Amino acid sequence: MKLKIFDYFDHCKPCLACCKNENLFLSEDEKIYFGNKEEKENCHNLLDDGKCKIHENRPIECRMYPLDIKRIDGELKWVVWESCPATPFVPEEVHESQMKEFESTLRDEWVSGYVQHHERNEPEKYSTMIFRVIRVFVPGHPVQNVVEP
Repeated sequence: MKLKIFDYFDHCKPCLACCKNENLFLSEDEKIYFGNKEEKENCHNLLDDGKCKIHENRPIECRMYPLDIKRIDGELKWVVWESCPATPFVPEEVHESQMKEFESTLRDEWVSGYVQHHERNEPEKYSTMIFRVIRVFVPGHPVQNVVEP
């Protein structure tokens, strides 16, 4: 089940924080494809109406949101950002389907680079944003939900 983000756009549009991400991670391959965007630069693909002009071909980090991968107590975990106004409206089975798809397709070096990038560049942001742990991230091997209290 794919997340059809524009089904939730009315909830997203007042915020668009995910699309205004000033610290988007791009792998080396993505830098070649999307251009070498400066890390502190706003996304230049956000249109005035709040939609993305490259939505069908957007970077992986954009495809994952409001899901995220964080290192918690030494383990990679799937989290969902509760601060996203669309999160309450996205069914859990959509998140589960997305996590399984990403676990089967993301390369280890992308995940490693992604997690390190955000730990290095946004520690204060991550410490104050509200998220909910969904389960452990196991690349290529989807597992049952492991929810932390």
